[in-house]
Amino acid sequence: MNQHDLNNTLHALDAAPEPVLDDTARRRVANGLDQILASTPEHVDTGRRPLRRWALPLVGLAAATVTGMALISTITPTPAYASWTPTPVTLTAAELAIAGPACTSAGGRPDADVVLAERRGEWVAIAALTDEPGTISCLLYLPEGAMQAEHVSAGFGGGQGAIPTAGQFTGGSIAQFSETGFLGIAVVPTVAIVVGDVGPDVTAVDITITTGDVVTATVADGHYIAWWPGSAFGDGTEGNGGPRPDLRYRLTLVDGRTIDNAQATLPQ
Repeated sequence: MNQHDLNNTLHALDAAPEPVLDDTARRRVANGLDQILASTPEHVDTGRRPLRRWALPLVGLAAATVTGMALISTITPTPAYASWTPTPVTLTAAELAIAGPACTSAGGRPDADVVLAERRGEWVAIAALTDEPGTISCLLYLPEGAMQAEHVSAGFGGGQGAIPTAGQFTGGSIAQFSETGFLGIAVVPTVAIVVGDVGPDVTAVDITITTGDVVTATVADGHYIAWWPGSAFGDGTEGNGGPRPDLRYRLTLVDGRTIDNAQATLPQ
């Protein structure tokens, strides 16, 4: 956006009547605006946290504000996902004691049962089951040694649906979110997370995502979870008009056999 477009945008947001300026006054105003636009504050921290909502699969938006003639972001900067790894790491008991309650509280169901937890770099993913039934999926920032979880995002999915048997899995719930600020400028990259169930003989789930990369899921007690920076959906749509997931699954069974391009089990 050039300076002319920015001036027009800010002018449309100004409810005050337009003053009549002579040539000298107009030059002074233009010089003042140039000075404001030339100065870029490194960060203005208002003490407020950004509002985050997981979408299934809609996208959440975070707001920015216009103050006077300068644009000031009220969004607390989110750490980047550069530390993410395609293979997860198990949480320690101390880390789980922090991450689990942070997730269930953010999901509004503090009594939910945490069934899955994994670390990928400085970020932790959690899956918890509720009595409804339903699944809470969470992503939170918890570097090793941290005493408190930050930037907690939580979403709620529906019930289990199909119950997988030997050699089967369910597509589960897929959550995706991003945050954009003023004029649609991205402030947090898109992140996708998938939580589902597996048959009793499934020991590993590998997911090929939209970029062609393979993400290894965490599998435990008949469930699996995985997340990655990027989208889970392609250009196609499903029968309900929503975007179609663009994911491929490979299952590894307890006897060492693998099932490539495994198809999710659907409710009967």
